[in-house]
Amino acid sequence: MNPKNRLEIFNNNIIDVLDENIGKTEIKIIKYNEGHLKEEKFDKCPQIENDETTWIKITYLSNDKLLKKLFKCLNLNEYVLKNVLTLDYIPDIEDYKDYLYIMLTAFYIQEKSKIERLQVSIILGKNFVISFHQDDAEIFNSVMNRLQIQEHHIRRKEADYLAYTLIDTVLDSHIITLKELEGELSKASEDIMDDPSTDNFRQIHTYRAELDKIRYYVLPLQQIMNSMELTESPLINQSTNTFLKNFQSHVAQVIDRIDTLSNRITEIRDIYNSSMSRRLDEIVRVLTVVTVLFAPGTFIVGIYGMNFQFMPELGQPLAYPIVLIINFVIVISLLLFFRKRNWI
Repeated sequence: MNPKNRLEIFNNNIIDVLDENIGKTEIKIIKYNEGHLKEEKFDKCPQIENDETTWIKITYLSNDKLLKKLFKCLNLNEYVLKNVLTLDYIPDIEDYKDYLYIMLTAFYIQEKSKIERLQVSIILGKNFVISFHQDDAEIFNSVMNRLQIQEHHIRRKEADYLAYTLIDTVLDSHIITLKELEGELSKASEDIMDDPSTDNFRQIHTYRAELDKIRYYVLPLQQIMNSMELTESPLINQSTNTFLKNFQSHVAQVIDRIDTLSNRITEIRDIYNSSMSRRLDEIVRVLTVVTVLFAPGTFIVGIYGMNFQFMPELGQPLAYPIVLIINFVIVISLLLFFRKRNWI
């Protein structure tokens, strides 16, 4: 079973990926500094050098011995491994002195405008960063592309800047998702104007629920950045604090965008309610006009439908056509009157 499909339901239940076979664990080791970049396969404990940054990129978190072997050789807490293998955590940061453990959630839009979630875990240690996500999503490809450019400033930075870059990439996924959602809202707004149907209204309600999901996972990012900025951990260099402050401003902009889209949804719902009210008014007006047109004829026919013995008009040969003509004249007169008053 693909873990993406499993994450479509938004709830607070904890789901352990060890219960499902989601693919074979892949571990890539990328080592770099200003002068070189190389990739290695994980077959033994990676050597963490002081003159380079090591990025251990892990995908497909399945129940095998590789993760345990990696955690053991790097002296990482087994409780952290349990957290990595457990989905649906709220984004958070934990300080284990020798390393920081950061839990994040990325977003992307799949088919049928369905927002999918991807849990991302990051461990920042001395001269190394470990990233985890439960499938082969290409969320960090942009970071890898930057590393391949020797002149790029990321090659001159240390592990804490790499961790910041990965976190910023996760936030970028939120922005991209919001942009796509904004386009979907514009289309939904046009559909509401053309056809204020129940299906379109349900789609708007779905967008509101999706926005609430994004807000739920974006808000903790501010606390994570505050913790990284204020921590006295030697893992965070003073030069990186400037980027952390910029990131907080970035998060605030994302939250403002979420609020803007939320207000947009409220406006669209108001448009829907107004359209439905106008549609109902038109139906009531048509029914009222029809009722008024046939009311005089019904009244006249009702009179002549009474079973009295002495009704003088019943003996007239032209009584029937005269009554029909009178009814027709009344209907035409009412139609002209309604037209003159712009009621129809």
